[in-house]
Amino acid sequence: MLDLPENADFGVSHADEPLLMFTSNLIPPKMLLDLWTSFPANKVPQSEEIIGHWLPTTQQKPRYLQIDLESPALVNDEMTFHPRLDFWNSLLGSYSEVSVKEEL
Repeated sequence: MLDLPENADFGVSHADEPLLMFTSNLIPPKMLLDLWTSFPANKVPQSEEIIGHWLPTTQQKPRYLQIDLESPALVNDEMTFHPRLDFWNSLLGSYSEVSVKEEL
């Protein structure tokens, strides 16, 4: 429906994570499952397979969680969202037109 270029790379999208559980050797499934299940239960992603603790994000200090796989540890970094938001907002303008065929 959308007229997107064939080589468009939009990065990671919503619900890409389940593929890591079944088709990837990048992240051990137990570690990923621990992180997913501990977050809603305790509001903190935790796993016995990694060291470190997660710092919550705030409006003033947005943060993201990066899992370093070479030495499993939680890495907390501040993130400026403006460059990323500008990118996504530019896509809305570029690809917002929908092609609809009038014939069946």
